[in-house]
Amino acid sequence: MKTSCNFCGNKLTPSQINESIKPETLKFLVEGKRLELSVRTYNDAFYEVVSGQHKGNLVHRFDMVHQ
Repeated sequence: MKTSCNFCGNKLTPSQINESIKPETLKFLVEGKRLELSVRTYNDAFYEVVSGQHKGNLVHRFDMVHQ
């Protein structure tokens, strides 16, 4: 992941770094229900929900439903 501008070399803010990560749609168990959520990687253990009712929440990778 890049943390500086390609043109001027200035450091990117955390929001600019998050915007560069493309969201993906994955299935999770949330409160016992299967939901398809649009998420982006937050760190090694969590995804951040980027849209819908649960926007802004973190979902643990262990809650992902594998097909």
